[in-house]
Amino acid sequence: MRARTGVLLVLWAVVTYGLVQSCGGMLNNGGAAEVRCPGVNIGADGEEHPPRMRPGETCYPHLDSRETRSYAQQRDFQRAEGEDIITGAWFLAAGALGLGGLHLRRRVQQARARRPYESPARRT
Repeated sequence: MRARTGVLLVLWAVVTYGLVQSCGGMLNNGGAAEVRCPGVNIGADGEEHPPRMRPGETCYPHLDSRETRSYAQQRDFQRAEGEDIITGAWFLAAGALGLGGLHLRRRVQQARARRPYESPARRT
């Protein structure tokens, strides 16, 4: 395996990781401005409420589990997911720039190979 192939595989892995991170953060309401419960939202009165949470309400994020989150815990969870979106975007951008740089380098090498009789000093 050539070095270029290894670098390409690593860059594609970075791009894929960035996409997975960003999409995972978006699916978990990481970009939402309000605190939202993905499962059942129980208010202070013991009744079920819409997904938008208010202080004092309890969230059951998974229907089959007994795990609960308070308003503050769900807010912190969503903030962490928002950071995942940013992290994923950085990885995606870095991988895309690396792939673009490799593509550009190869195009330049191919263009120089087609014109071997010209030296860089004589081009005007």
